[in-house]
Amino acid sequence: MALRFIWPSLFFATIASCSDGGAPATAPAPVAAPAPNAPPSFSSANSVTTDENALGVIFTLTATDTDGSISRLEMTNTHDAGSFAFDGATGELSLPVRLVFASPSDSDGNNAYELTFEAEDNDGAVSSFDLQVTITEAALKARLPPSGNFELIDWKLDLPIDSNGNFFGSSDTIGERELADAYESDFFYTGHDGGLVMMAPVVGATTPSASFTRTELREMLRRGDTSISTRGAGDIPNGNNWALSSQPAAAQADAGGVDGALRVTMAVNNVTTTGSSGQVGRIIIGQIHAKSDEPIRLYYRKLPSNSRGVIYADHEISGGADVRFEIIGDSSNSASNPTDGFELNERFTYEIIADGNFLTVNIYDDMGNIVGFTDIDMSASGYDVLNDFMYFKVGAYHVNNTADPAEIAQVTIYELTNTHVGYPFR
Repeated sequence: MALRFIWPSLFFATIASCSDGGAPATAPAPVAAPAPNAPPSFSSANSVTTDENALGVIFTLTATDTDGSISRLEMTNTHDAGSFAFDGATGELSLPVRLVFASPSDSDGNNAYELTFEAEDNDGAVSSFDLQVTITEAALKARLPPSGNFELIDWKLDLPIDSNGNFFGSSDTIGERELADAYESDFFYTGHDGGLVMMAPVVGATTPSASFTRTELREMLRRGDTSISTRGAGDIPNGNNWALSSQPAAAQADAGGVDGALRVTMAVNNVTTTGSSGQVGRIIIGQIHAKSDEPIRLYYRKLPSNSRGVIYADHEISGGADVRFEIIGDSSNSASNPTDGFELNERFTYEIIADGNFLTVNIYDDMGNIVGFTDIDMSASGYDVLNDFMYFKVGAYHVNNTADPAEIAQVTIYELTNTHVGYPFR
């Protein structure tokens, strides 16, 4: 019988079945392929509409990247892009100048500006975004008379000419109804941009006991109802004027309103460059007038050597002296150019707010930023009495009668709002 040897095969089988100290051999796990890079995405609307008079930020573009970060956000250089400014850090799209509805500058000439933006992430993926900016016609129309753009039924107008058109004597007055019925003149008219232009010469007719000319609106809460007198009996407020809430209840009872807020958006177009040092370059642009005195007169003044004008207020103690409040810049005759002042033809907004014995003045730039303010405490000023009444005044009160007679003062009004507690027409 032949012998069979089997141990070598067993030996090799044992060797083949063992590795790394005896652990069973396993296949390596497959490596997952990297996910594709997701490009940036946008969450903003694809269109925006804005008024032709708009300035500043009109739209904010928002771009995000789900698997990284945005490394670049910019507006591409298209034909329409030249009318806009874009901040890639904030995504803010702004208008550095006003676009004119009647003279569109977009490529199609239809006031629909086509813009394209690009966003790039940190992995190099780029997405584009299309935006249409539509410019609409402003509410103020150059083709309309002042009353077509502004409600003037609760104002009357004082002019720098007499009733015969002479530049001397007593100032002619245009009543509420005539003013609201498409009145215009060389001193009071609609400008090319729809604003209300008011111009006053150096020399002209004026109101009794006054020394300066004016083209100025006087608030008349009776709204053309001449059965209500201009001022109440005994100087107690009546339906044509308003009272302060600090005045006695009897003064408030029959008044056309209580307390008040005046908001005016405007530009000063021209002031004098000659005249006495104390008068040159100054104009009163708004007031609260009382029976005999002015709780506030708001001035704009630009000296000939300065490119920007200052704004200040004078508060008159009833029967007493004025107290000055500097709001923007320095009102002195030798003031330096105010860094936060306003150039001629630059729009700004002022608010005069009367609340009992307290007055507040706020000044805003054309972007809506508050750039100056002041508070006036009238507790000891003597207006909280029965026999006194209030009304707003707005316009070009030309407080320089020493300038070259060829010079003028001129303003343009773009917003005019007067409100009072209990006065139902605003």
